[in-house]
Amino acid sequence: MPMIVRKEKCCPNGYDTTEKEEGNFMRPIAILLLLCLLAAACAGCAQDGAGQTPGAAEPSANAALQDGAAEPSANAPTQDGTGQTPGAADPSANAALQDGAGESASVPAHIADDSYTNVRFDAAVDIPPAIEAPQVYRMQGLPVGPDGVVAAFAPYFPVTYGELTKNNLNDQSFYKLYGEPENAKLWPLNAGSGSFSYETKMGEVYRLLSDSDGYTAGADLPALPRAEAARMAQAFVEALGLGEMAGEMEVGALPRGELLAQLDREAVESAEMEEIVARDGGRDAIQDAYLIFVPLQIGGLPLHRYDFYSLKENSGSPGSGVTLIVTADGLEHVQVDGVAPGETLAAPAEAILPLEAAMERLNASFDIVLLSEPVAVDSIGLCYLPLGDEIVPAYTFLCDQGGAGPLYVYFNAFTGEQIPGQVIGA
Repeated sequence: MPMIVRKEKCCPNGYDTTEKEEGNFMRPIAILLLLCLLAAACAGCAQDGAGQTPGAAEPSANAALQDGAAEPSANAPTQDGTGQTPGAADPSANAALQDGAGESASVPAHIADDSYTNVRFDAAVDIPPAIEAPQVYRMQGLPVGPDGVVAAFAPYFPVTYGELTKNNLNDQSFYKLYGEPENAKLWPLNAGSGSFSYETKMGEVYRLLSDSDGYTAGADLPALPRAEAARMAQAFVEALGLGEMAGEMEVGALPRGELLAQLDREAVESAEMEEIVARDGGRDAIQDAYLIFVPLQIGGLPLHRYDFYSLKENSGSPGSGVTLIVTADGLEHVQVDGVAPGETLAAPAEAILPLEAAMERLNASFDIVLLSEPVAVDSIGLCYLPLGDEIVPAYTFLCDQGGAGPLYVYFNAFTGEQIPGQVIGA
């Protein structure tokens, strides 16, 4: 499965106030109705007898693209006096998920179980074996400052920034960034969220064509060794000051031949793609590239990587991670988005709900839905999910809707409540 590269306009930091309007978060009405029904079904599913709660999990959508060659260092520079990133993983932490009895719960890599009434599990399980005790955090923006952006781009081109300015249309403050080369765009840094983006003309082409399943995860492309591409990404993330939050890097190869094949497939349905390529340099300008995703985590537990719209909170939050596309020419695309932990809120003293109990909650959530056959569950995960102004641990179940698109179902790992919402960009 390809990594997450959003196909919308590359301006994730809110400077363009037309982006991420409420309507853009909503999928087909049928999906939302189903989510509402699921939320109603779980309204009474609070604490179990052990006092534990089901949580949400983030399935690793890009597990096939794991990069073992380069892992970001835990000793990243800090940004603009912000200090070290709160909630960063303690290398010595080795706490496994705890069950109600306080014993380590054994978490398999795959679960196959057709004994439930409403769901059928044939699911990969992506729950880290060693994480710090999950907490509830106040949500804040990424600790990325303008000096960090300058340092990150320094190997490629010099960047300067202007005074902090406020956009009166959305009440957000930004640093305008200057110095991008010709035929490239460097969007402003959102001072509140720590998000920004960069893209060359050809970077737009790579981003739009990077949605194919045919890419090779571990390929070493002729023009640029895979290890060198990973090193470039690692250095960029560390210069931003996100090294301590960085999870395991995922590197996928975008061979030129596959990019051209994808272009041919898309051109059959729409001439727009061919027009974009012609505008940005033509087919001859397309070269081998690497698509790199660096997930962000807290205490060894990943932050949710997809944009998420909470129906309960009536608000959206960005997915967390750093996406880069690199070629022999350098950086072609950069997108930095996400949230970071602030103060630790009063977390329940008990452990999170065991996985088996969360699975039972999922099955119960479909009790009021008329099903012709059990719902297939393809993956299970545990992640930190932004919810309102908090970050909470949650179990995530990726369900197959039988051709209607993926359905993500979330449960708060402490309260056991289902979290109604819509995943964007998965």
